[in-house]
Amino acid sequence: MKDDAISAFVQRVSEAQGKPALSEAKVRRLSDASAHVVVAEGDSIQAVAVAAKHRQSDGTFLWELETVVEPSLQFAEFELEVLRAGLWLVPRGTSTTVWSQRSSLDTALAALGFEERRALAHMAADLPLTDTPPIGDFRTMGKDERGVLVELNNAAFAGHPEAGTMTIEDIDVWEREGWFRDAGVIFVEHGGVPVGFCVTKVHPNGDGEIYRVGVVTDARGRGYGTTLAVAAYDLLASDNRTARGTLWVDSKNEGAIALYRSIGLETTMVNREFSKSGS
Repeated sequence: MKDDAISAFVQRVSEAQGKPALSEAKVRRLSDASAHVVVAEGDSIQAVAVAAKHRQSDGTFLWELETVVEPSLQFAEFELEVLRAGLWLVPRGTSTTVWSQRSSLDTALAALGFEERRALAHMAADLPLTDTPPIGDFRTMGKDERGVLVELNNAAFAGHPEAGTMTIEDIDVWEREGWFRDAGVIFVEHGGVPVGFCVTKVHPNGDGEIYRVGVVTDARGRGYGTTLAVAAYDLLASDNRTARGTLWVDSKNEGAIALYRSIGLETTMVNREFSKSGS
């Protein structure tokens, strides 16, 4: 199956659902024939499964699988067929995780022994925010401060299986993807020293996302998270004329959710991660 036909299928399902059918990391894997499998009837694509290997903070690797299914075929029996096809992409004996926003996929995952590991809430608000001026000492990142961003990120997310191992090379990848810019990163400072950061991202549909935000452990509880969020959305609204601000947050992080609600964001959907140990 040609790459452009697969991409067109993913785009069509995304438009039908009103949200991306695949994460950006998996979209990039569509050009690798060894990383995806297509379920089709004749020339008509019915589903696509995409797998990728990710290094965790402890040096081990975890495989992630995502599936895109024709909306009219989103029932548990077909989801199970697609999952089984996609799991052939994953080496035997390795731990696997699957992200789901569909109850039909949830059912299929349970049938294969997957258990829910965590859930991420997608939150959004119209921009500009009202009556929430940013406070405190904050500034945009300088061109020569990418090393500072890496250090802040890895200190703020120490031990996190995905976010805690940032490198300069990761920033280079973001830049090649066309969305990262130094002026889109905000630092919050204490005594002239950066203690927190926020990376912003503008999506093709115009949404402005807080892509990653973190505060080092010793500086938490002082309102820096609110400062970063408000300053980021102010930047997105003024510099990029972005009309909607978004972010993803762990559904169990009640403190962060309360913070984001306090500045006007509301939950729009939930993405659940299911996992299964290697056997």
